[in-house]
Amino acid sequence: MISTKYVIPSLLLVTLVLSSLIIVSYAQQPNEELVKIGAKVRLYSVRGHATQRGTEDKPWINASMVLVGEITEVNRSRIRIEIREGNIKIGDGNYIVKSGVARVIFRKFGWMGIVGNATSPEGTTYKFHLEGMLHIERPGLVMVGLAGPFTSDKDNYILRLLTRSEKPT
Repeated sequence: MISTKYVIPSLLLVTLVLSSLIIVSYAQQPNEELVKIGAKVRLYSVRGHATQRGTEDKPWINASMVLVGEITEVNRSRIRIEIREGNIKIGDGNYIVKSGVARVIFRKFGWMGIVGNATSPEGTTYKFHLEGMLHIERPGLVMVGLAGPFTSDKDNYILRLLTRSEKPT
């Protein structure tokens, strides 16, 4: 049988922890000024690399990404961004992104998923699906680690990017 001297402090501790978690979750709501419908968002890579699938001996290739989008939907901590333009570079290849969608769960720690199409200079269409964890470092500094496939009928890459989000100038 559990004695009363352990039950009461345990209940008090559980109550304090749960109430602080609720306060923290409300404190991490998106900043109303930065996250509103029609606002522009720029996501660019701080560093990144890619590897070609199916080739075990190929080394990592430098990769980078810049995407510009517009917030089209905000529902509490969920945000939808339409990608309007951008590019993805893998080694010497430059791929133009003309459309895509990013879905974001926006808290102190959140999640971002981006799905879109890119075109090579030769006209080959590539599809990409990047996902990863989002972290608000401080107001105005949002970092996202993204990873996922970048594929066409001929080529198949895996991208890994550390990205930063900002308002475009």
